Amino acid sequence: MTDQFTQPNENPNPPGQEFAPLRIAVIYAIVGGLWILLSDILLAALINEPATYTRIAILKGWFYVVATAILVYLLIRRALASLIHSEETLRDRDKQFQTRYNAIVTGMLVRNASGVVTQVNNAACDLMGLSLEQVLYQEKYPQTLEIVREDYTPLPAYEHPSVVALRTGQPVRNMMVGVRSSKDEDYRWLLINTVPVFDESTGKLLESVATFIDVTDLRQTQQAFIDSERRLASIIDFLPDATFAIDTKGRIIVWNRAAEEATGAKADDVLGKNDYEIGYRFYGKRRPMLADLVLHPNADIEKNYPIIERRDDTLIAETLVPMFGAKEAYIWAKATPLRDSEGNIVGAIESARDVTERKRAEEERHRQLEREQEIRQEAEEAKKEFYRGTIYSVTDGKLNLVMHDQINDHIVPGAQTVAINSSESMSELRYMVHEMAEEAGMSQERVESLLFAVGEAAANAVKHAGGGVATVGIRNSMVQVSIHDVGPGMDTFILPKATLLRGFSTKPSMGLGYSIILSSVDTVYLATGKEGTWVLMEKAVVEPEVEMKGALMLDRIPDSW
Repeated sequence: MTDQFTQPNENPNPPGQEFAPLRIAVIYAIVGGLWILLSDILLAALINEPATYTRIAILKGWFYVVATAILVYLLIRRALASLIHSEETLRDRDKQFQTRYNAIVTGMLVRNASGVVTQVNNAACDLMGLSLEQVLYQEKYPQTLEIVREDYTPLPAYEHPSVVALRTGQPVRNMMVGVRSSKDEDYRWLLINTVPVFDESTGKLLESVATFIDVTDLRQTQQAFIDSERRLASIIDFLPDATFAIDTKGRIIVWNRAAEEATGAKADDVLGKNDYEIGYRFYGKRRPMLADLVLHPNADIEKNYPIIERRDDTLIAETLVPMFGAKEAYIWAKATPLRDSEGNIVGAIESARDVTERKRAEEERHRQLEREQEIRQEAEEAKKEFYRGTIYSVTDGKLNLVMHDQINDHIVPGAQTVAINSSESMSELRYMVHEMAEEAGMSQERVESLLFAVGEAAANAVKHAGGGVATVGIRNSMVQVSIHDVGPGMDTFILPKATLLRGFSTKPSMGLGYSIILSSVDTVYLATGKEGTWVLMEKAVVEPEVEMKGALMLDRIPDSW
């Protein structure tokens, strides 16, 4: 158990202290019994005169009372001393725990199952800017304490990490919140981790433990770094490739050396120009570039790019350029806005990279993959055809591997339909089959056999595909039940074993139950593939005169299948 604390049932008392009363009673009984027994025997053996015997017996009794009183006193005194020592030890431990608890620089706060704060250390109070009295034994924080999310929206009380952990029984990891008390000017940012605590023996939720650290400095540093990176990366990231930038009026303000090499145009010849000068240099005609589309989006112009993607305010595209380095080339281009220190858009920057070799390699690889896919599909179809004929022969025509549209054409028109996705819907399906089979005149034995097969097929659909759709109808004195799901289907490689071998089951194949289905109905039509699995079962109302014997051959399937 890695995400939850457990609270063990500790016994702070010394070993055996819980048995002190019993030990005292046992000692008293043994001593008393031995005294009475042995003293009476000894007294009877030594004194024969009744009067003397009586006087000594009385003295013996008083001696017993005094002796046992002293013994009981000593035993009880020892037990009480041990108890007092245990209580003092517990107090010392509690003091040590509180000292260490308050010495921790990480804030710690514990809420019981009712949501009341039962423990909080000094660091937690300091981080929240509250006093101990404002937090301890309280269910809610004071209204003077503001708590916000990272986007500065208020965080409701029911979304506080410790409350969420109590409500869900799940830990809350690395949640950042901002807190500000009435005496603080700015928010203090805390990184909070909360775990629920359960009783080890009963599993009952006891409390939640929250720890939080001050990450205000870290957050401010990260924010400053992000702002700096946003300003600098707009230019630095594009330097290795042909890079250019325009202002909001379309005038060229940046034209690096790689852009000069790609177009043959020197920076002095293009800087300050507009009227789609960049488009003229790359395409031989004046047309908008990605940078222009960043500033002035135009869906119609974006259609000129075979591949284009928008990520927030950044555009990424691939296209064929007729003049890139004095030759036709595929380029990968990226454009993003330029912003000032206040976040206002002041222009756009774009970089272009020659990816011709990669593009042609991808096209060649794509052609090879298509051919390989065709070969695999042909092999798969050949394998399926072989399996289809083999399985049909092995089962004497009882199991037929077909296509989905073939099953669809075979479904009884007007068949009753029911969605199966739970035990209740499976029961509804079984009831529907039972009623239709009995009305058709099927014997009880054959009805039960059919219901058994239907249950197996429905269980497969629910368990492995999350459910499906079933139809029930009657065709030519045959009760017909189909179950269709959209799961992953069965792999052709294991199809013979998955459908024929008794007890065979793998997670990809979902074959468990097919041998049972084959032995319970007269005919099975099975279609399986990426679009899911569709099984159609038929059972004659009256038992056929000749039973199919294919099922007798189902125990042995060659390992090469």
